Amino acid sequence: DTLTSPWGSRIVLSKYHSESPTNSISYWLTQRGDEVEVFVSRIRVTDEDRLTSSGVDLTTGTWTHIAGTWDGSHLRLYVDGVEVASKATTVASMDDSTVPVNIGAAEAFADGQRSALFSGSIDEAYIFDRALGASEIERLADGDPPAS
Repeated sequence: DTLTSPWGSRIVLSKYHSESPTNSISYWLTQRGDEVEVFVSRIRVTDEDRLTSSGVDLTTGTWTHIAGTWDGSHLRLYVDGVEVASKATTVASMDDSTVPVNIGAAEAFADGQRSALFSGSIDEAYIFDRALGASEIERLADGDPPAS
C-alpha cells in the first residue's frame, strides 16, 4: 500500500529472543522504502548481521516475492526468485524462544503496542528449519513450495 513508514521499516516476518521491553531480535525480514532486508542475531543487533538489498524496484500494488536465508555462515536475500545480495555473518547458531513469530509487525513491547506494521498483504509466509538453495527459492517464488 505504501513504501514509507514512520518506524523506518515495515516488518514482513520477525521472531524475538524475549518478550522484554529490551527485545533482541532472532531474525526478521523487512521492507524499508524500495529495499528489503534480512537480519539474524544471537543476542544483540549489529549491522554485521544485517543484509540489505540495494536497487530493488519495489512498487505498490504489485506482488513481490521476498526471501531471506541464513545457513549458519551466510545471509542471502532474494527478490522474485533472484538472489540480490549476500554476505558472511558471524552468527553461527541461534537460540530458540517461546516468543511467537510475528507476521506483519514487530513484537509487542510492555505497553502492548506493535510497531513497524506492514502496509499491504502478506501471503504464504514460510519458515524452514534449513536454508533453502537458490533453485528452491526460485521454485517457491514461482508458487511451487518445497516438500519440506
